[in-house]
Amino acid sequence: MKHQDSELSYVAGLFDALGNIKIRVPKDDIKSAFLFVWVTSSNFRMIQFLQHFGATLDRKDVNQFRAKWKDAKAYNFLRSIVSHSKLKRDQIEVGIEFFINKLKNEDPQSYVLPLKIRLRLLKKEDQNT
Repeated sequence: MKHQDSELSYVAGLFDALGNIKIRVPKDDIKSAFLFVWVTSSNFRMIQFLQHFGATLDRKDVNQFRAKWKDAKAYNFLRSIVSHSKLKRDQIEVGIEFFINKLKNEDPQSYVLPLKIRLRLLKKEDQNT
């Protein structure tokens, strides 16, 4: 589904404010690393709207809902909003770079941990501004 620029800008704003990106490495198995993206909010209608962008919905707790994307869906979501993001563009680009390397079947030792560290540093930098 092709989204309008106004929708993409709105969703990028939601992600900038309420979103998160994580590169997960399950139990020291670097070959199984994956990209995980989510938006968390108490506003269920807003979270529900994100289904139009391929999200699956989850309940975090009684008053918190989560829209989530994993791997290919996360990559597609990030690619759709990267040019509209104002605050988390660098983080989004790291997520995109991670998945491109994964698609190319690059050696996970060469990219997973460096990108995971870069993402962590960008998040820390954002917290300090």
